[in-house]
Amino acid sequence: MSRNDPCFCGSGKKTKKCHSSIKENTKLADICIANVSFDRKVNQEKIQANCPENCSACCSDFFFVSENEFLLILDGLERKGGKKLIDSYIQKALEYQSYLMEKYPETLKALDSFMPQGTPNELKSYFNDNFDWDRSKPCIFLESGKCTIYENRPLICRTYGVCDTCEIICNPIRHFEEEKKLLEGMLLNGDEVILKRPYPLFYYFSYFLREEYFDQVMTKLSLIRTLSEYQYTNYYRDLYKKINNG
Repeated sequence: MSRNDPCFCGSGKKTKKCHSSIKENTKLADICIANVSFDRKVNQEKIQANCPENCSACCSDFFFVSENEFLLILDGLERKGGKKLIDSYIQKALEYQSYLMEKYPETLKALDSFMPQGTPNELKSYFNDNFDWDRSKPCIFLESGKCTIYENRPLICRTYGVCDTCEIICNPIRHFEEEKKLLEGMLLNGDEVILKRPYPLFYYFSYFLREEYFDQVMTKLSLIRTLSEYQYTNYYRDLYKKINNG
């Protein structure tokens, strides 16, 4: 695909102006396509979140997102501003981590704990956000009332006020196929479905992008950009086995 060809995601933009770092038919490409398809659906059906002007009330909390969504956000930041831009958000995230360490050390300890292998039912405590903490903190990507990663915003932000009810606009609950595709993007499906623990968005930047893990995360980003879902899932399965056996 030429850089001047339309991007695989369906946005209508040229590849060089859109997802130039992502190979077609990869796991990350699938997530991009699902995001564009969802946005097109809500635009065509005129079911966008009817937010009050300059409202960012839903942008304050430590939102839990999947690792796949984090990697898409990281891809966008790297294309937009490289390591310097990524570092600026790491610094913001570290401020939140320090705040939690001082005010809610048990919550931070729970986040730092490693999720063992097990069934979805056995692991359900790792897949909720029922933590005791200050939910008034704005997302690290909210700047001057605007989302700086809006194009790559995670599922929880994309569906709020559309599929899920916002208490301010009181929209009806809706569910449709394009939402299902967003949910599928959070999983990994190869020889087996792999459940990966979600984390608060800031935590990926404060913990997983610290020096000792940075190169490993960037390797994951490179692979999810270039491997099919099946290939990437099996890579992750083997990596997980090494961690458990190490």
